Amino acid sequence: MAEYVRRIGPYAKVQMIEVPDDMAPENMCPAEEQQLMRLVLVEHVSRMMRINRGEPYHK
Repeated sequence: MAEYVRRIGPYAKVQMIEVPDDMAPENMCPAEEQQLMRLVLVEHVSRMMRINRGEPYHK
């Protein structure tokens, strides 16, 4: 997650705010939910910013 936050840095100021998510699968432990949700969100924001600026995005 830190890598994606670093990638977003040149485009925008990043502030992480946690909000509860009641829709997560019941079989995940709380730590898995937090790491997975944060990672997916930050990765998508990073990807969106690069694409919007016309920069290449490597999968």
